Amino acid sequence: MEAVVKKPDRRIQKTKNAIQSSLKELLLENKNLDQISVKMICDRANIGRKTFYSHYSDKFALMDEFMDSYLNELKLTCQNLNEENFHNKIEIWIKFFIKNRDFFRKLFESNDSYQFREKFNHFTKEQLLFELRDSNKLTVDFLCYGIDGIIEHIVLKDGSINEEKLLKEISQILNPYFINNK
Repeated sequence: MEAVVKKPDRRIQKTKNAIQSSLKELLLENKNLDQISVKMICDRANIGRKTFYSHYSDKFALMDEFMDSYLNELKLTCQNLNEENFHNKIEIWIKFFIKNRDFFRKLFESNDSYQFREKFNHFTKEQLLFELRDSNKLTVDFLCYGIDGIIEHIVLKDGSINEEKLLKEISQILNPYFINNK
C-alpha cells in the first residue's frame, strides 16, 4: 500500500507564514531576539496568543524552525557538489553566512544562543563528517568547533570581509584533513 502524503492545511500554513513574517520583521527592525516577546509577534501577525501556542511552544521553537529552514537551504545548495573538492563547499558556506548575516547575528547575540550553537555544531558535523579523513572524535570536534567559530566571527564582525583571503586561509588549514582534496 502506498503512503499518502498529506498537504498541509492552507489556513495553518497561512497562520505560520504570518507568525514567521512577524518575527522576521521584528528582527529586521534591529530588535534583539531577547527583546522580542510572543505578544509582540502575535500583535504584528494579528493573531491571538492561543493561536501562536497552537503552532509553537515558545519563540525559541519558532527561531529553531527558522534556523532549520536556513540550514536546509545551505544543505540543499551543497548537496550536489562534487565531493572531491571541499573548497567549493567552504566557499558556499562563507557566502551563505555573509548573505544571511543579519539573521544569524540575532541568534549568536541572544542570551539563549547555546541551543542554536549546539544545533549549528551538529549540522557542521553532519555536513563535513563524511568528507573527513580522520574519524577520530577529538579531531572531528576540534575541526567542527573551529569552523563554527569562524562562521560566528564572520556573522558578528562589523564591516566587510575579504572572502577570497578567508577562503584561502580556511582551505589551507582544512586541506590535510579532507579526503580527495584538490
